[in-house]
Amino acid sequence: MLNNLSQTIKKEIEALPDYQSMATDTVGLYDDGYRYKVKLKGKRKELWVDVYPTEDGYVESQVDKYTIRVDQFLMYQ
Repeated sequence: MLNNLSQTIKKEIEALPDYQSMATDTVGLYDDGYRYKVKLKGKRKELWVDVYPTEDGYVESQVDKYTIRVDQFLMYQ
């Protein structure tokens, strides 16, 4: 399921109108998630999209099984 979710997110990122490039890293305690570092044309910040399993204690349904977090990171000053 994580692989399908990650592929869907990757396709959505690549469809952004100002998409330039993307790098993928593993994240999480057991490298069980993905971080997409996205460069957008004309932007000084990278868009980081993390997809990783939610800790078991917080999972109430299949919908809650994975967490998606979006953040921005300044590439240079």
